[in-house]
Amino acid sequence: MDKEFLKKVQELKKLTQVGYNICIEALKKNNNDIEKSIEWLRIQGIVKATSREHRKAKEGIVKCFCEENTAVIFEINCETSFVAKNDLFCELANNFAKECLKNKNITNFEQAEKIFAQMSALLLMSIKEKIVLKRFEKISKKENECFGFYNHMGNTACVVILEKNNPELAKEMAVHITANDTRYINFENVEKTFIDKEKKIALETIKNDKKLANKPKKLINDIINMKIHKNIDPFVLNEQKFVYNEEEKVSCYLEKNKNKVVNFFKYTIK
Repeated sequence: MDKEFLKKVQELKKLTQVGYNICIEALKKNNNDIEKSIEWLRIQGIVKATSREHRKAKEGIVKCFCEENTAVIFEINCETSFVAKNDLFCELANNFAKECLKNKNITNFEQAEKIFAQMSALLLMSIKEKIVLKRFEKISKKENECFGFYNHMGNTACVVILEKNNPELAKEMAVHITANDTRYINFENVEKTFIDKEKKIALETIKNDKKLANKPKKLINDIINMKIHKNIDPFVLNEQKFVYNEEEKVSCYLEKNKNKVVNFFKYTIK
């Protein structure tokens, strides 16, 4: 019996609490597939559908809501897209958001998870799927700042904080960030590890370019910086082409409106 098969036997035994020999038989009859083996054991009447722990929750919904100076953004996972679109599931997400906004004692994931477990108990009984709160953040802004938020089909959610009050601009920024692979506000926000990685790649490509041999050091440094920006700027908000007008950068549009993005939070179903 090889090590990989033995691991699967042990995992199946742990998940189903049935005998060692029965687990071996189930796996052999189902091409070593654990999920199919569990289904086979259920068909044989050996295992009941009581535990959801082994099942994978890959579908779900991300949502964000804002109220006065507080916002929440979260991801709830379930097993199937059918449940993710279910009215009761969506209602659970909305009610959970309202409770988190209202309840000042909920400030972190652990506290939110406890409330979510209580609120989802009845739904779990009716739909028989694994439902989990995967991520959660509660966000605060200053009185003079402005929230903007956007929910896109349950797949992506974004909360933006602007320096000055301008709800329309804040909404536009949230839509832009949702539509783009935006990871940073400015180049200065980029992690050093990301910059160092791009610098290393740029250096290697220059070394292999015979045309750049014996060129002045300043020129080489300029080329390195150009290559770094070329690969990182597409992820930087202020360097991106504005989604509503691709002829101008986001930084120019914000400057024109005498405002700037202080922070943003974006969740996408993973």
